[in-house]
Amino acid sequence: MSYSNFKTIDEVIDRFRIEVKSAPFFDSRTLEIDNYPFLKIEKNIHDDMSYVNEITICEDIIKPILNLVAEKYTNLFVWSHISYLVEPDEGLTGEPDYLIAPKIKYRTMTPP
Repeated sequence: MSYSNFKTIDEVIDRFRIEVKSAPFFDSRTLEIDNYPFLKIEKNIHDDMSYVNEITICEDIIKPILNLVAEKYTNLFVWSHISYLVEPDEGLTGEPDYLIAPKIKYRTMTPP
């Protein structure tokens, strides 16, 4: 999904002269998760109603998996389909499918 009028990452890189580095943004951990959440996710994978549109796929299948990972990190939260207005004058506005960032007061996020 594009963010505002930008259709590719390269457009953003060129416009804002961003240096892209490929590196983990948090420490890796071994995750031990009870079987129940996976059973529910598997049920959703096989349920036609989970594929009605892009948002149901995101909310029924993808977000539960991201939430399982986020729960293992202190103060990490998965923001889903929330408007994120970084620099409206520069075209950095939109509603990304997901942002993963720490939660702060008043239901807002720190910059991801």
